[in-house]
Amino acid sequence: MIEHPILSTQTIGAYFQNSSVPQTGIEVSAKVPWYKTRTCKVVMVGLGILATAGALAAFMSGCFVAAGILGAAGLLCVGISLIQTPFDSKPLAQRNLSSALFDQSNNPILSSHATISDLETPAPNLPEIRGAKVQWRRYIHDVDVKATMESYDQFFAKNVTHHPREIPCEAYGQLDKVEDGNIPIDLITPDGLMTLKLKGKLGGGGSKSFHDIGNGQALAMIILPYQAYDELMMHRYLEKLGIPTNEIKPAVIRWEYQGVKYSKATYIAPSFSSYAKQNAFVLDINNTNETADRLSGRKVLSGGQDPFRLENWDGVLTPLVHDVRVLVDNGVHTIRDTLNAILAGKGTKFHTGGHTDYEARVFPFDFSNEFYELRQLPDKKKLSNEEEKAILRAYIEQVVWIQFDVKKHHLPSEWHELIDRLIERYLRKGTHLSGW
Repeated sequence: MIEHPILSTQTIGAYFQNSSVPQTGIEVSAKVPWYKTRTCKVVMVGLGILATAGALAAFMSGCFVAAGILGAAGLLCVGISLIQTPFDSKPLAQRNLSSALFDQSNNPILSSHATISDLETPAPNLPEIRGAKVQWRRYIHDVDVKATMESYDQFFAKNVTHHPREIPCEAYGQLDKVEDGNIPIDLITPDGLMTLKLKGKLGGGGSKSFHDIGNGQALAMIILPYQAYDELMMHRYLEKLGIPTNEIKPAVIRWEYQGVKYSKATYIAPSFSSYAKQNAFVLDINNTNETADRLSGRKVLSGGQDPFRLENWDGVLTPLVHDVRVLVDNGVHTIRDTLNAILAGKGTKFHTGGHTDYEARVFPFDFSNEFYELRQLPDKKKLSNEEEKAILRAYIEQVVWIQFDVKKHHLPSEWHELIDRLIERYLRKGTHLSGW
């Protein structure tokens, strides 16, 4: 077994990445939130008890075969759960995770076609800041993005006063009260410092949640601070490429526990409702109910347009197809959680000035998670034709679904056929789009 270099317990001081250890082992030692493992074990114990009860009932009824099967299932569930006690009270539990979790082929941004192999990853080219409590060093090939991230490094070095492992678990627990809006925090941004209470949860899931801080802004509450750095890096890169994306900014939250003030890196961003007030509607693939609420019955095509006439989609989809091609040509994957779009109305900064009331644009976000760091920008290597087709299909399907009914869980067959026809229309070969 090897330890993942990023999450190694030997990492001290700043978050300097040790890329000298290849991730080729069978297993990877990583830190997993304790409540996830505990929840699984409690469920397994519960299933074991239910199966055992069913076995007893079947035995009493004379159904000996069923009793045997249920009894074996019950013993299996209980046995699995007791391999490690479900009552372990450690705030972080060390578990062996499949190395596939850290394999870049599972990374939605950096596929095998979009990155350099683990053994060939270039050394970080961001300068080391001596004395910094945190620094996530990366290889960034774009000079503008590199300059931006160097300024963010300086901001975090100045304002983050504790390495994450120096913060007691009880102090992290205090953040639950922060999220509930019960205690104030200091919010530090490049624009200054303010003290505030969170006004309510706006959304999120998995390793992030977003909370209203007023003035149309949301604060990201994240599990691991490097997630903020990865989001900032990728969003800045998309901005450089001309791709619409959420305009996030670095931030540090500071809170008090038992007389000591602790701090943690994160970021702030415009809330999706603030975009809606500007006539731009984020299509969040993971939160369809919230998307439907923001759209409030709006459709993609203008009233009366037949969605099955392909030419009616040109004005709406031309900007989106162009965005997809930019992503593909620069090796950026936006499948899975990052696959989000925005419906931009006329007059908004995301509308290109075409003749249609609304245009669809890609709007990628949610690039990070708690299992791996992004060690570099995507390699500038064009994705394969198959990958381009898959990405284009995913975005067009999302937009067509809005036209059909965002609240529905299944598309009728004729709408699936429409998607197929649109894919053929906009795939990069002979194109129907003028000037391309």
